[in-house]
Amino acid sequence: MSDPLVEKYRPETYDEIQGNNTAIKRLRQWANKWERGEQGEPQMMSGPPGVGKTTTAQVMAKEMGWPIEEINASDARRTDEMAEIAERMKLRPIDADYQLVLLDEAD
Repeated sequence: MSDPLVEKYRPETYDEIQGNNTAIKRLRQWANKWERGEQGEPQMMSGPPGVGKTTTAQVMAKEMGWPIEEINASDARRTDEMAEIAERMKLRPIDADYQLVLLDEAD
């Protein structure tokens, strides 16, 4: 069985992402600052399902050569589960200076 169309045509580079060029430009600048050691504020992307928030984060990680830690916040309902997520977000990867933490569905 072939991949769903959404997977088949998922953007893999910044140039393949369509729309909201201003936001993409700001995210790229933010990532480049981190790469230079200028740590800034965490970034939050919001919007309805299907607009490309997760894909954009995945493209950023790939383009920057950063590992990505994807955490689904909707899996946590109790205080101890939220504390575990917070601890996972603090972990530094063994083989990289940075990692991109994608905290998905944090509504």
